[in-house]
Amino acid sequence: MNIFKSIKKSKSGFIVYGIIAIVFIYMLFLFFYLKVVGIYGVAVIKEGVATSEGIDFKYDFFYEGEVYTGGFTGVGKYEIGSKYFVLFSRNNPDKNLLQYSTPVPDCFKDSTNTFWFALPKCQ
Repeated sequence: MNIFKSIKKSKSGFIVYGIIAIVFIYMLFLFFYLKVVGIYGVAVIKEGVATSEGIDFKYDFFYEGEVYTGGFTGVGKYEIGSKYFVLFSRNNPDKNLLQYSTPVPDCFKDSTNTFWFALPKCQ
């Protein structure tokens, strides 16, 4: 708790809080931007490397014949090869967010080249 008090009182504390605020605002902007103009696809978790913050996972997805890669840090148990929906920009697929709380149901496991404007549901 003393660390927060010392950071709060110092000039570098303002810088740290400013950086945190900028990252938070960027992630909110990206989330809402992708909700408006993005499409959903299927991503596959390719690897996970343990770090002090958790596990850094990498995933791949295909769009218009290209492979795009994304990543996230998680503490949950995600298996290599498992599939999740990914929300990404059609104009810039490098801007993407893995929907790591939404695994792909069995009815869409083979839909790596299919895309949706909303999360699909099995019939």
